[in-house]
Amino acid sequence: MKYFAHIFIVISLIFSFCFCETYTKKDIIELEKKCKNRDFESCGVLGILYDKGHGVKQNYKKSSEFYALACENDYFFGCNNLGVLYEQGLGVKKNYDKARNLYEKSCLNQYGLGCYNLAILYENGVGVDKDNQKASSFYEKSCQNGYALGCNNLGIFHANKNNQRYDLKLAKEYFQKACDGSSALGCNNLGVSYASGQGITKDFDKAKNLFLKACNGGYMLGCYNMGNAYKFGLGVEKNYSKAIEYFTKACSGGVGESCYNLGILYYNSNAIKDNYKKSADFYEKACNENIGEACYDLGILYISGKYIEKNANQAIKLFEKSCELGYEQGCRLSEKFSSN
Repeated sequence: MKYFAHIFIVISLIFSFCFCETYTKKDIIELEKKCKNRDFESCGVLGILYDKGHGVKQNYKKSSEFYALACENDYFFGCNNLGVLYEQGLGVKKNYDKARNLYEKSCLNQYGLGCYNLAILYENGVGVDKDNQKASSFYEKSCQNGYALGCNNLGIFHANKNNQRYDLKLAKEYFQKACDGSSALGCNNLGVSYASGQGITKDFDKAKNLFLKACNGGYMLGCYNMGNAYKFGLGVEKNYSKAIEYFTKACSGGVGESCYNLGILYYNSNAIKDNYKKSADFYEKACNENIGEACYDLGILYISGKYIEKNANQAIKLFEKSCELGYEQGCRLSEKFSSN
């Protein structure tokens, strides 16, 4: 039985550095004065504010100009962030070569996020030939320069059986570095390693603590995994109320498997009508997140009309969707009821 989500998936996103402080109009005027007086870090900060629309109206063109000033004067977060604009074609004409060159400049100057974004280009073959070896090398540089997601993705490389550098013990070490660097995704993946015994001794107690850390860090699959820990009593005492609490959080965060688990828990809890209605609601949410089994179970409720209003046409549509999502039982019932 599959208990925990194995999230050995390389993130296919690019990131730009962003300050989180709130800037007032007075602050922005002061930053503009400093930038004009050759305080190029302030230019870079202005680039971020115009990029994100913090305290000013979003303006990618202005953002690119401020980033360029920062980058030209050795503030390498400006190079990385300008690279993101060129990759996405925001405020500048899309240009993968310029994006790559800017990421390379920031990476060569020990800016970990630049190395990470460069790795993403090679991982996905965006503007360059796809090259997993180069991607792995840049993830390693990203990790060495303190960017936690680089450590996580390097762990993913080593956890992949199809990779020449397959090494579960090394994967665990990089997931640990990522988690220690405040990557909730890294904590979750380290938890999966402990829960499955991949490269280390199986330890559900450690796994549970890591899933909790991931969940508290905003990574919803960590919450889903905590729900499973309580549902099956792995590393904790079995507790359906706690399982529902964590599954609800993950479901609200878009984890379809959590919505489906909620549907199952409410359906099996007792014969109270409201619980069956809740079950149907959660099956519907899970189906909308493309969980084939959930579409099938919701179809069963519609075809029987036992707990919700009977609707054979809706049931057939749900069986068809379940089939399209690869759930074989949905295919059988879709064919059976469509031919009647």
